[in-house]
Amino acid sequence: MKGIIRFSKSIKHNRYTIIGMVKRDLKTKYAGSYLGLLWSIIHPISQILIFSFIFSVVMRIKLGPEFTGVNFTVWLVCGLIPWLYFVEVVSRAPNTIMDNVNLVTKMRFNSELLSFNYLISGLINHFISFCLLLIFLLANGIDLKATVFVLPLYLVGISLFMLGLSWLLASLTVYLRDIGQFIGVVLNLWFYFTPIVFPFSAIPNEYKVYLEINPVFYLIEGYRMILLSDEPINFYGLMYLFAAGMAMFLIGGLIFRKLKSGFADVL
Repeated sequence: MKGIIRFSKSIKHNRYTIIGMVKRDLKTKYAGSYLGLLWSIIHPISQILIFSFIFSVVMRIKLGPEFTGVNFTVWLVCGLIPWLYFVEVVSRAPNTIMDNVNLVTKMRFNSELLSFNYLISGLINHFISFCLLLIFLLANGIDLKATVFVLPLYLVGISLFMLGLSWLLASLTVYLRDIGQFIGVVLNLWFYFTPIVFPFSAIPNEYKVYLEINPVFYLIEGYRMILLSDEPINFYGLMYLFAAGMAMFLIGGLIFRKLKSGFADVL
């Protein structure tokens, strides 16, 4: 808890610096591009069309009884949007320090804020995608329930998890550059270790326990159950996500603080 309070004070103290970094990051990401932020919409749409065709037309995946009457594409979008938020932040994490060498080595700067900057940039893209998702749901005749206001709790839990994981990956990559390549392989495996393109009900019972270890599973489940199902919210899953988020936040923060004193020497 002390770590969270200390980091919150650092965010407040450096809020204008953070705003400037986020603006610069968003501009840099789409620099020279005519479509700019539209690419943050085009990429998920292309993935949705591909996965929808493969799994609903070719493989004819059937959804569980809790999603009776729900179109597969709608169900897929509700799971893919939060996953893209997760993968955008985590995939950028290893090179956080390497891409900001000048800030880390040539001035007094709270380097933990670099990962937070990428987190906020990803959150902005997610917010844009989520607004489009709500329009898509309403266009498909799906009414939003009051429980939609619980979704920010899921975002807080997964954001804590991602921030801690980002600190861990960023600090270790300074000393072991292969992590930047390795994380791409891990994210590909993680994608299929999470029921995004196939329903959880399709998994044999003896294997379900392995998927339930995965914190991202509860994020995807939370989005789908709140937006598409009349089933009650899985508060156990929400608490597990928060617990995993807190644990990763503390572990990642501790390792980052232990290793960052040597960044300047290695870089």
